[in-house]
Amino acid sequence: MQQGMNAKCSRCGCILVDNKSCSIDHSLAYALAAAVFFVLANIYPLLSFNIEGREGTCRIIGGAMQLVERGYWPLGILVLLTGIIAPLLIIAGLLYVLIPVCMRRSHPSLPLAFRILNGLRPWSMLDVYLLGAVVAFIKLDDLSETGMRVGFLFLCALILCVTLAINALDTHKLWTHLEGESAQ
Repeated sequence: MQQGMNAKCSRCGCILVDNKSCSIDHSLAYALAAAVFFVLANIYPLLSFNIEGREGTCRIIGGAMQLVERGYWPLGILVLLTGIIAPLLIIAGLLYVLIPVCMRRSHPSLPLAFRILNGLRPWSMLDVYLLGAVVAFIKLDDLSETGMRVGFLFLCALILCVTLAINALDTHKLWTHLEGESAQ
């Protein structure tokens, strides 16, 4: 099948195979952007608030740390895993697999790394974290002065880039490349 074409079911019209053109290059570009936004989203605060004269800000890591400090350490660890560690491993895994593929290089660990990456995807819950931040913003807005900070925008961009990197990737094409390289 040629680049950019797809195969459809003759009965229902559903797409059976989608041969995305430049999918690996696009996924790599989105993954690189996601890496930059990951750093920025973790450096800058998501929200700021002023409750009865007490000012504060909220970062991604701050939520996990607050839960651990208040005795909810299992929940704090879960927030840390799903909000920081899993997304970091997914971005690093995408870069680890896609950079050598784009450079026409091979390494025996790439198929295993891609399998691990696919297993990690359900554990990345940045979108849930974003939803929680929006709910907190709405609830705190009635009680105090709240404001969305630049970290919130970086978190939105991070979620968008990770989603685009995963959805733009033609996994069939990538597996064909990885299996062809490992057979040589």
